[in-house]
Amino acid sequence: MSNKYSVENVKIIVDKSTGEVVSKFTSCNDFHSRGYFDEQKGYRFRARSKKLIRLDVDIDLLQQLNNSELGRVYRLTRLIWQDTGVLAKVVNRAVLPLQRNDLYEYMGFDSSRRGREFLDKLLSLSLIRYVVVNLDDKGTTEEQWYLNPLYAATNYINRNQYLLWRDQIDKFIPDYIKDKFLSVKSENIENSKKTC
Repeated sequence: MSNKYSVENVKIIVDKSTGEVVSKFTSCNDFHSRGYFDEQKGYRFRARSKKLIRLDVDIDLLQQLNNSELGRVYRLTRLIWQDTGVLAKVVNRAVLPLQRNDLYEYMGFDSSRRGREFLDKLLSLSLIRYVVVNLDDKGTTEEQWYLNPLYAATNYINRNQYLLWRDQIDKFIPDYIKDKFLSVKSENIENSKKTC
């Protein structure tokens, strides 16, 4: 087989009365041919869904956030732009990443102080993180906010999401995907900050 990783499906038919194996079928599927990794989109992590999903991770959202705060997080999940994981809005047919004040507005905060406190809480729970992206040589930057893909469902985990939540995502993805993410040349991204 040309690729290093594949999935082998084995189907065994057993006679219940005797316990004898009647027949055995084996089929082999290559990961790459099934489309688990797309060079532009990233690793196909789960089936299409726009609901807040909890996997087996360290944070229990129901104990850390009250119902009002969970509703605000749900509002943010509706702003994930396609399979990028970036929280964005459409303005005059252009997709723009949300900035802090936009996040406060979409979460329903009338003051930046309360919005900042809630955003700090989400950052401390590792539910949301951001990167600062350099746009040109003149020093123009913008923030790109991401929701943790282990909670906010998107089809794909891209390289930026993987690097932001590597400590949490590593136990859910195969080693060859980790190698692919780490082999891609680094973009000009600074690590996310812990507070706003």
